[in-house]
Amino acid sequence: MLEIHQGLRPEPPAFSRFQISLGTAREGLKNPPDFASYLEDEIRQRHSYKSFQQPDSIADAIRLISDKKLWQEVGNIMSRPDKDIKQELKIIIDRRNKIAHEADIDPTLSLGNRWGIDEIMVGDAVDFIEEVVDSIHSIL
Repeated sequence: MLEIHQGLRPEPPAFSRFQISLGTAREGLKNPPDFASYLEDEIRQRHSYKSFQQPDSIADAIRLISDKKLWQEVGNIMSRPDKDIKQELKIIIDRRNKIAHEADIDPTLSLGNRWGIDEIMVGDAVDFIEEVVDSIHSIL
């Protein structure tokens, strides 16, 4: 976003809709040479509480810097339908959330039994996420 502000990248429509605080706007008007620093702080603050795990939130973030159709292009690179990629990512995120927030307990079994997981499942998830990230990086 700073590169767009500095004129180094083209500006997608979502960039102009990004909201900044009045304090940041005021500082930018008072100290134009330092505005990039205030803007960077604002961008970090606005995004610091967001996880960017779900496909829609990832796409929303990317739209701030690019108007490319993210998941269609990722699908083209990975030679898979974009809906399949998004679904697999959602499954991985759901499992991650079960592990992080529910102690990975399977509620259909007796208390204390965890969902099954093995090294292959973990490796497949890591490989998939790396492929998605590499694809996004190559698009941008």
